Amino acid sequence: MPTVTPRRLAFAFAPLAFLWAAPAAAQTGTPEEICAGLFPNWYQVLDRNSCVKERRRQKKTRACVAKDSLRMERQAAAIKNGITETTTMAQAKAEMERILKRAVPLKPAEDDAAERELVVHITSECASAYQFVVRVRAEPGGRIRFVTTAARFAPEGYADGERADLSKDFEGVRRARAEAARRRAAAQARRRAQERHRIEAARLRAEEAERQRRAAEAAKLRQAAEEKRRRAEEARRRRQALAAPPPIGEHCAPDLTRQERIRRLGRFGVVRPTGAHSYRAGGHRLSFAPKGAGLEACD
Repeated sequence: MPTVTPRRLAFAFAPLAFLWAAPAAAQTGTPEEICAGLFPNWYQVLDRNSCVKERRRQKKTRACVAKDSLRMERQAAAIKNGITETTTMAQAKAEMERILKRAVPLKPAEDDAAERELVVHITSECASAYQFVVRVRAEPGGRIRFVTTAARFAPEGYADGERADLSKDFEGVRRARAEAARRRAAAQARRRAQERHRIEAARLRAEEAERQRRAAEAAKLRQAAEEKRRRAEEARRRRQALAAPPPIGEHCAPDLTRQERIRRLGRFGVVRPTGAHSYRAGGHRLSFAPKGAGLEACD
């Protein structure tokens, strides 16, 4: 058996290195045509044969992955659709084991020991390392946070990373729902405040209208009372003007009280005080003695 030396290894991997470094323009056509273009010389026959064999293997792998990826996606989609926001981790574990037909361990999360997660690898059945990593994570209280599916070691034509179509973010849904509820509550609070302000403004307007109505009614009553008083005063004056003049000296009659004398004096006109104890009306006067001593002067 020949000894493996660095020189022999270099010659063995040279065709593959040349394949990787070949320009994209030379990668079209059948494996034989491509490899003939890469290794055209007669002494490169071994390299050409290795190239053809590798190209055929890659083509077969791509065809296999294209078919097997549908199975992988169906399994990942079945896991995603079988887990809802209210599913428990025990139910999720049983559902994943039913779909994959193998045991799925429930273990603490690598980045948070208080949380639990289910992690499975859906691997390709082809000669490829292509796989889906499905992860179900639950918070310490038991509620499922998310179901994610990420592609790893994707062959040419496929993308690595998280598959949004095969994932569910329950935590994000709950967060969005809580935010929507908060916004609805805030909108309802604003509407209630606006309704309270509207009712308060209506109440104030009604109170102001009632106040103005009462003020108008009071003004009308005062005006009516004033008009009534004015008319009574005019009637009194007309009666006084038409009445016979009182006898001279009527207010000077004996045995009259002070109030009666002043009242009788008023028949001659408006009684006006002219001193502390004296009054005059229409050319007639009354004068009382201080301290109620009686009539002092009368004419």
